[in-house]
Amino acid sequence: MTKFPAAAAAHAADCSASPASSDAADAHAAAAADPRRSRWALVSHRRVSVARVSRAARRTVVEALEGRRLLTVAAAAPIANTFALPGAAPTDIDLSGTFDDVDVAGPVVRLDTSLGNVDVELFDKAAPRTSQNFVNYVANNLYNQTVIHQLVKGFALYGGGYLPSGAHVQQGPPIPNEFSPERPNVRGTIAMFKLPATDNGGTPIPGGGPNSATSEWSINLVDNPGLDAENGGAAVFGQVINGTMSTVDEIANLPLHDASAVSPVFAELPVRNVPAGNPTTNDFVFVNSAAVIPDTRFLTLTATSDNPSVVNPVVANGVLRLNYGATAGSARVTVTATDAAGNAATQTFVAGVGEIQVQIGSGGVGPSIAFTEADGGRGSVSISKGGTAFVRFAGNDLVLNAGRRPSLAGGVTGVSGITTLDTGTNTTLTVATKGGDGSVDVGGVTTDAPLKALSMKSARLTGDATVAGTVRTVAVGTIAGAALTLGGDPADGIQVAIEVGNAVDADITSGMPVRSLKANEFLTTTDVVRTLTAPAVTSVTARGTFRQSLVTTGAIKSIKIGGEQRGDITADSLGSLSAQVLQGGLWTFTQAFAPNRTAVGKVTVRGSITSTTIRATGNVGSISAGSIVSGRVYAGANVSDEEFPPFLPAGLGQFAFPARVASIRVAGDTNQFSVAATALGKLALGRVQTDEAIPFGLASTQIDSLTGRTADTETVPSVPFSFRRLDDQATFDAQVAALGLPLGNFEVRLF
Repeated sequence: MTKFPAAAAAHAADCSASPASSDAADAHAAAAADPRRSRWALVSHRRVSVARVSRAARRTVVEALEGRRLLTVAAAAPIANTFALPGAAPTDIDLSGTFDDVDVAGPVVRLDTSLGNVDVELFDKAAPRTSQNFVNYVANNLYNQTVIHQLVKGFALYGGGYLPSGAHVQQGPPIPNEFSPERPNVRGTIAMFKLPATDNGGTPIPGGGPNSATSEWSINLVDNPGLDAENGGAAVFGQVINGTMSTVDEIANLPLHDASAVSPVFAELPVRNVPAGNPTTNDFVFVNSAAVIPDTRFLTLTATSDNPSVVNPVVANGVLRLNYGATAGSARVTVTATDAAGNAATQTFVAGVGEIQVQIGSGGVGPSIAFTEADGGRGSVSISKGGTAFVRFAGNDLVLNAGRRPSLAGGVTGVSGITTLDTGTNTTLTVATKGGDGSVDVGGVTTDAPLKALSMKSARLTGDATVAGTVRTVAVGTIAGAALTLGGDPADGIQVAIEVGNAVDADITSGMPVRSLKANEFLTTTDVVRTLTAPAVTSVTARGTFRQSLVTTGAIKSIKIGGEQRGDITADSLGSLSAQVLQGGLWTFTQAFAPNRTAVGKVTVRGSITSTTIRATGNVGSISAGSIVSGRVYAGANVSDEEFPPFLPAGLGQFAFPARVASIRVAGDTNQFSVAATALGKLALGRVQTDEAIPFGLASTQIDSLTGRTADTETVPSVPFSFRRLDDQATFDAQVAALGLPLGNFEVRLF
């Protein structure tokens, strides 16, 4: 967005006539050419997807925001039953994701400013690249401690660009303009700042024009229809919500101070205090921090208990704390989320205090113990073919009924732990339940010897499970913030099959090779991706998202992911991988180079590959993707992450092994993607974003074929290209020059 549209007549009749505007444009142009952008390729590896789940609808039309209120709140992820001993330490439950403001369709970024919070809902479906760009700056903390550097009264305020010293924040590459008349510049919307195409005298500004936006943004203080037609249209990518336009208005009412002695862009600086000279930290309006927040952060959360002497709940900062009394019993805890309009949704769960231990198996009451859960579910714990199990139950008024069919009377709120002794390779430990919510919490499992099977398909594992020997099959309904540790050794000759319904923040370690890992999803609640570690992994299958790193010294035969894959992979080799999306990770394959072996066989991604690096000592087979953004593939090439773009070898000495990449096929865009190997086969790169500010490209001694199209820029139309049998730099350069091919920052290095 240029700063002074014709619509702002009170500011200037001609948007480019203001000296301050000219100085600011010159400053922005200088910042756009700042070599610090070359570091963005490193920063961009920390990307946060703006995708959201469980949203009923996506809006593309922006309503006027005056007086806008949140309309509807609904329960989302259920809160599980809990259990503890009398007087135990409190249990903290993060309520993120438990409620959903369904009127807010996109992700929400909170800007914590000197005058209060500004909550911005992003239009991640209508303006995906702009929203993702904004979130990348947020995720890399680049907006933290920046200043609101300009205020045009009755028009807009500007941020996202400058530190108090006047230095510009680290910038990524410019992004394509996503303006749409369906997202007009009305009061309360946020749009990208862009450099004008020309200065006051009509001289072109380097890097200016509709596709020049990087980090800076503006918030419209009034309806600004003039911005919809200027410089390609200002791309609105979000709107201020939750009544926090009051913070924006408070900033807009501050006095202005000319601090152009510090920086030309500070000529119209809003200040909290009018300084006598240059502004100090007490004068600037800071964006202290910026973060993507869950819906529960802007809903009012409360909790009540029907038995507060047993369990007393307290909510603070989105966390529910359960304080336990000194007596046994159970309480129904109700959590209520209320939006700004007074609409509310509730969730109720059972928190039990008290415990009873039952011995089953050898020397116990029988091979199994039946129980009834507080929510009406009926379950059992059993052990067969050797061993003893000590089962600890939590709940209310628990009484053991011994007899031919041992059972517990009272309401069980969970199995707080299971410990087994003297089990063997034929022993099966089973936890099962039906009815109720369909699941029973298990606080942990510990065995002192091997098992044949650990079967807990209807259990929610909330504490660590450890098998001190081999086990052939493990089945768990849900792993929630727990670790699964399996013993054994490859010398035992036993491989384990693991089946998990859903896992969240789950680490898995196995001393045995993993024959198969099957799951619905592996998710994380933070940026930390958990790990599966084993001597070898034959196959991994997930129906949905798989955010899990894989570490093995052996080979991985196949990985099949129905949704997003995120995480590092370390292995000897990989046979094949298929996924909908790759969303970041470092893949390292250590198989020794041999001419007729492949360290990576086949990688098939139906959607995008983003921020993923593949390093192999040996050959790489085929890679295909819908699009690639910020990726690297190295086969037998030594290129460190600390080197600068284009992240390619500078000479033959960096090719440690004569490895080959057989083929790469990209259907859509190729963007900041570098590939290096002694030999490159058939490369079909789709639409190569040659206009990117970050250099990227190819390095090899020979390329069998290279096809694609250059980017379509403001000044140069897209040009198709097709080369065969490339092995000489001078010959290639001559062919490019003869064709007038605008390769821009896309480099091809032939040694």
